[in-house]
Amino acid sequence: MPELYKKKELCTGCTACFSVCPMNAITMNKDEEGFAYPKIDTSVCINCGRCETVCPEKSHIEKPDSIRIYAAKHNNEDVRMNSSSGGGFSLLADWVEKQTGAIYGVTFDDQFSVKHTRADDIDKWSKFRFSKYVQSELGETFKQVKQDLQNDRLVLFTGTPCQVEGLNKFLYNADTSRLITCDIVCHGTASPKVWEDYLNYIRKSFKDSITKINFKDKEITGWHNSNLTICGERSKILISEGAGKNFYLQMFYRNLILRPACYICSYSNFKRSGDITLGDCWGIEKYYSRFDDNKGISLLMCNTDKGKNVWHQIRSNANYIEITKEMCIQPNLQAPSKRPKGRDEFWEEYRKYGIKRMGQKMGLLPFQTVDKIYWLVIRLMGKVKRIVHLL
Repeated sequence: MPELYKKKELCTGCTACFSVCPMNAITMNKDEEGFAYPKIDTSVCINCGRCETVCPEKSHIEKPDSIRIYAAKHNNEDVRMNSSSGGGFSLLADWVEKQTGAIYGVTFDDQFSVKHTRADDIDKWSKFRFSKYVQSELGETFKQVKQDLQNDRLVLFTGTPCQVEGLNKFLYNADTSRLITCDIVCHGTASPKVWEDYLNYIRKSFKDSITKINFKDKEITGWHNSNLTICGERSKILISEGAGKNFYLQMFYRNLILRPACYICSYSNFKRSGDITLGDCWGIEKYYSRFDDNKGISLLMCNTDKGKNVWHQIRSNANYIEITKEMCIQPNLQAPSKRPKGRDEFWEEYRKYGIKRMGQKMGLLPFQTVDKIYWLVIRLMGKVKRIVHLL
């Protein structure tokens, strides 16, 4: 019987094994922390061994280290303001759409769960632009990508490095000449269960349904201090809080709700999984202060010849500077996020008391009405300033 993993820390949940099984003997089952892990139905398994062959954690693909790195800003100001960073993803997706290609990325469903999905026009792929600090559900995505490639479609797949690595391994015997892979500089993947609990807490606290979520809202405080903003059906803004105040972001940045595999991530370096890597170009202001206007700058790393060729096709739509590794170095390009000492105790309490208790324990109270009015005023003032600037 195949052994998919010995310890949970060795499984990223990339779904390569689930996707490759010819008998559909593998299912992705969520554990008590909300993370999905593969499970084999022994009554169906034929011991073909394909699941072990495609597991990224059992054998890694050799990666080049001859990269070209750029700090880039999309030429379209509206695109940049409606992106988490500098609009780097939109540069790629727009070019692929013009080649009648398919774009795979992460979006919210109707309940604001985070899922990978397929798009072939801007109305759909524009929803992939924004960061989602939650592990996405891949479902049948790898199989869909393979089908598109077999139909001779150009494909852009974006995801975390482990997801890209899983796709690359799954496609080990396929023609990938028309596949462009794009990974992100990843802090770690957060628990879908905690995210669902948090959203339910917000709905219950405000007695309102959620209509929009932006993990990196730059309108109020800009790119360097962006907020998690959640809008409701009756109230325009339910919350708009920075990492220092919002207790979901606090749990995320304190590494309490990351998948166990994230603490030993083998992709937290410059040897990347994707043809292109996207992220925030933090630190660029130290070297090119005039280039940073606090509206967002993308870190764009071309890791393969294919990635470099794509960059040559899209760079005319960007304002960019070629930079060095030293100019864009950041924690998750050096090492994985550290496992906090209190993680086990946190999850023990979380299972007992739930998300509200954990928020109170962190000293982060629910967002009050006075705060909501304050941030609404600040947002309106920001819009007035931008209008005056344009005039």
